[in-house]
Amino acid sequence: MGRNHGCFGRIGCLLVALAGVGLLAGCFGGFCVPPGPIADFSKLYVTCYYGVADMLVVANTDGTGATSYGTLGGLLAGPRGIALDSSAGEMYIANYPSDSIIKANLDGTNPSDLGKLTGNDDRTSGVALDIHDNRMYVLSATSSNSVSRGNLDGTGGTSLGVTGTFYPQGIAVDVAGGKLYVTSNNANVTVANLDGSNSQDTIALPGTATGFRGIALDVAAGKMYVTNMADDTVIVANLDGTDPTTLSVATLDAPLGIALDLGAGLMYIANYDGDSVTVANLDGTGAVELFLGGLLHTPYGIALAP
Repeated sequence: MGRNHGCFGRIGCLLVALAGVGLLAGCFGGFCVPPGPIADFSKLYVTCYYGVADMLVVANTDGTGATSYGTLGGLLAGPRGIALDSSAGEMYIANYPSDSIIKANLDGTNPSDLGKLTGNDDRTSGVALDIHDNRMYVLSATSSNSVSRGNLDGTGGTSLGVTGTFYPQGIAVDVAGGKLYVTSNNANVTVANLDGSNSQDTIALPGTATGFRGIALDVAAGKMYVTNMADDTVIVANLDGTDPTTLSVATLDAPLGIALDLGAGLMYIANYDGDSVTVANLDGTGAVELFLGGLLHTPYGIALAP
């Protein structure tokens, strides 16, 4: 894994709030599962970070129909985390070198640079959404351990002062539970209130400490899913960190971003070194690798849309 791995964060409240776990009926890409509920999502959004990539790729969830949205009018430079507001038809992308958030329509039109939420934002790597309260949470992957919160138009930014993190990597929010979750580069997950208070809850999970990256939540089942880039695994644990299980999912290759389709019982994971997306059941079985027409290069963040 010789590339410059960094930080990831991104799962909006749309993904967090979904309930019900089942399996998608039928086959795609050689992946066949029993009958069950219809999938909630039909589109994949994947950011590509390293070198000449700096782009966004969109495809069907079976990997077909892939197209590049390019740099969104030249605004993307080192894009990492991505979160979607499907109800408003908008996306938000953490732009690492510029320390800013790029906003655009889901079809790639009308891109704009919202800038920094606060002066403390540095190496912006993750973004999570609270659609109900019109807020975004932005993660900075620096030793300042910064989590900022602001309005979806980029105004009203404030630093939350979340403590207990160490070079934070991924961020997710449980809006109903009033909690935010941050993965760190030391095998910990920090839990805090949405205003940044009570961030003393630091959860230690198994695995190589420097490998923790993406995080996604299944709030209804009380579970968190954390990617470990160093071990090529996914760690599943209760939201309080108890009962952790390490999933050795086939085809993982430096996994970073993770998104859940809870209605279909599937997870989608961006493989930074594999230039691909792995889709598997939530227990890690049935994994297949999607290459999205060969358009992916160092995929980083991933999100799902209806």
